Amino acid sequence: MDVFTILLLLCISVIVILLDGYAIHRFLSPLDRQKSKAGYLCLAMLTLLLSQIFLFFPVVDVIRNTGSHDCGDVDSSCASSGMLPFWEYTFDGLLFFVSVLLPCVLFLYDQSASSVFSSACTRFLALCTVAIAAAGATCLLAATYFFLEKVSSFVFAFSGVFTLLSWLLFLVYVPYGLVRLPWTFFAFIARVRKRSDAQYTQRVQQAEAFREELKRALPAELQVAEKLAALQRDFGREQRKLALRVKVNRQIRKVSQVLQRVVKEKEEQWGLVCRVEAEKLQRAGEASFIVWSLLLFVGFLLSTLLSLTVLCQTLLYSIPLVLAGKPLVSALTAWLVSIQDRGVALILLLTVVLCFHLQLCVLSSLRALGLSVSWVRVFPLQQHATLAHALLVNAAVLLALLPATLHFLTLLFRDAFDSTALLTLLLRFERGRFLSHVMDYAGLQCLLLLLMLASVLAVGTGSLCRVCRSRKRRETEETAVVVSGEPPSSRSSPSSWRRWLQGLKKKEDLDATLRLEWARLCMMVEA
Repeated sequence: MDVFTILLLLCISVIVILLDGYAIHRFLSPLDRQKSKAGYLCLAMLTLLLSQIFLFFPVVDVIRNTGSHDCGDVDSSCASSGMLPFWEYTFDGLLFFVSVLLPCVLFLYDQSASSVFSSACTRFLALCTVAIAAAGATCLLAATYFFLEKVSSFVFAFSGVFTLLSWLLFLVYVPYGLVRLPWTFFAFIARVRKRSDAQYTQRVQQAEAFREELKRALPAELQVAEKLAALQRDFGREQRKLALRVKVNRQIRKVSQVLQRVVKEKEEQWGLVCRVEAEKLQRAGEASFIVWSLLLFVGFLLSTLLSLTVLCQTLLYSIPLVLAGKPLVSALTAWLVSIQDRGVALILLLTVVLCFHLQLCVLSSLRALGLSVSWVRVFPLQQHATLAHALLVNAAVLLALLPATLHFLTLLFRDAFDSTALLTLLLRFERGRFLSHVMDYAGLQCLLLLLMLASVLAVGTGSLCRVCRSRKRRETEETAVVVSGEPPSSRSSPSSWRRWLQGLKKKEDLDATLRLEWARLCMMVEA
C-alpha cells in the first residue's frame, strides 16, 4: 500500500475511535458512570472497535490476492497470500469472544452486588460453570452444523455456524435500519423549522411585563389574603346584627372568589415566564439553524443514496447473477474491478463507507428494536439511559453481525471480490447441504428485499400514527387554551399562543376588582 492509503487508513481509524467514544458517552446512563464500571465500558469500546477493524481487511485481501489463481474456489488453499487462515482464525476468535467471554463478563456485572455469590470462591466457581456451559453450547451448535451441512472439517463448522447466526441477526436489524436511518434524518429536517421571531419577541415582552407585575402585585395580594383570614376569624367572635353578619359573610365569600381568580391568573403569568425562560435556554443551546439543517440534509442525502445503492445492487446485480448467471446492471462492480490496481485508497474508502453505513443502520434499528431469545436480551439503546451491560450486549450484536456484513458485501460485488480468501471461506458456507438450496435461489437476498418492504410499511405507518397523535395533541392544547386559559407549551403552534395572549388582554383587571371588593368589605365591617 502507498503512503496515501496508509494515511487514509489512520485518519479513518481515528475518526472511528472518536465516534465510538461519543456513542458510548451519548447512550450510557449516569447510573453507570463510576470507576467500578470502567472495565465494562472499556470492553464495550473494544467490542465496537473489533466490529469495525476487520471491515478494512477485505480490501487488504483484494490487494494480496490480485493476480493469484489459488483463491475463489471451494477447494482453494490461498497459499500465496495466507489470508484464508487469517479469516478462519478471525471468525473462530470472534465466535469465542461473543459466545464465551461476553457471557462471563455479563455474569460478573449482574452478580457483582448479589448476596448469593458474595464470596470470591463461589463467584469463581459460578463463572467457570458459565464459561463451560457457553463453550459447550457453542461446540454443540458447531457439531449440529457439521452433521447437518456435511462440511469438510469440524473446525470450519465454527465459522459456518457463526456466519449463520450472524445472518439471522442481519435479517432482523439491517433491513429495518436501511429504511429507518434516512427517515430519521428526514424527520429531523422536518422538525428543525425556523421559529417565528415576532411571536417569540412578543412572548418575551409579555413575560417581562408579567414578571414586573408579579413583583409589584404579589406582596399586596398576600397582605389581603392574610387580612381576610384574620377578619374572618375575628368577625365571627364579635356580636353583630344578623343582617350585617349575612352581608359581611357574603362579601367575604365574594372577596375569596376574586382572590382565587387573582391567584390563578398569577399562576398563569408565572407559567408563561417559566416557559419563556426554558425556551431561551433551549435556543441558546441549539446550533445555528442553517448549519444544523445543512448537516442533516447531507446526512439524509448520503444515507438515502447508500440505501438505494444497496437496494439497486441487490435487485439488479446480486439476484440476477444467482438466478440467471448474468446481472442486469454491472456498471458499479465493473468500475470497482477496473480501479483495483490504481485506486486502492478509493476502494478502501468506498468499502468502509458502505460497511459503516450498514453499521449505522444497525444502530438505528437498535434504538427502536429489542430482542429477547431465551436468556439473551437486547435492550433498545436510549440516550443517556442505557446501562453498561445493555450497552455491551448491543456492541456484541454489532460484532456478531460482522460475518454477515462481509458476506453481504461479497454478494453485492461478487466480481470485485473474486479470487479472495474471504470469498473462498464464504463459498464453503454457501455450498452446504441445505444452505446451497437457499443460495442457489437467492433466498437471502429475496428475504432481505421482502423485509425492507415490510420495514417501509412499518416506518410509514408509525410516522402516520405520530402525525395523527401530534395533530390531536395540538387540537387539545388549543381547546385547553380557549377553555381553561392555560398557557401553551413552547412547541405549540403560533395560533395557540395568539389565542392565549388575546385571552389575557380581554381579561378584566382582577387586581382592581379585588381592591374594590376589599374596600366594600372594610366599609361593611366598620359600619
